Parts: sequence; C-alpha cells; structure tokens
Amino acid sequence: LNFFSYSGKNGHAYRSIGKVLIDRGEVKKEDMSMQAIRHWGETHSEAEVRELLEQNPSFVFFKPQSFAPVKGASAVPLIGRASVASDRSIIPAGTTLLAE
Repeated sequence: LNFFSYSGKNGHAYRSIGKVLIDRGEVKKEDMSMQAIRHWGETHSEAEVRELLEQNPSFVFFKPQSFAPVKGASAVPLIGRASVASDRSIIPAGTTLLAE
C-alpha cells in the first residue's frame, strides 16, 4: 500500500464545480449531487472534464508517508477509544474532555 498525508494547499479560493455546472445550465440546482457531477464527467469528453476541473483554482497537496497515522484537526495522531470529534463552535480544538 501507498500512504499519503495532507501537505498543504495553494491558497487560491475554492470554486465549486457543482455550482459551475448549475450556472452553465448543465445540471439543475435541485439535482446537484456528487453523483450528478460524476455522471456529467462520465458522459463528457476528457477535454470537457479537464476544462471543468480547471474552473476551481484551489489545489490540495499530499505527500507520501511510510505509514498512515490518522490525525485530527490539530495534526495530532488520534488514539483509539480516547479521541473524540467535537464542534469547534462549542468546544475549542485542543480542549481536554473527560467522559464516563
């Protein structure tokens, strides 16, 4: 297996390709979904798909890793039966939680 971890992004604003398809009249707003985007891509040429994908200038980069520890939002490895997900608007990242 090859493992990859988050390495950064290019800093450009994200532009939704789903919204591009809606704005172009290719997909109705009420029908937009990941499946609709996938179907559009499967029924159009490689050049058309590339042109659509290039509408989003935001890129995320990954780097190869020898193993893949699962990391949380603070980039700290998660520990089974000890790590919890939380809503940052209620519990700030890094807060210690105790539960029974």
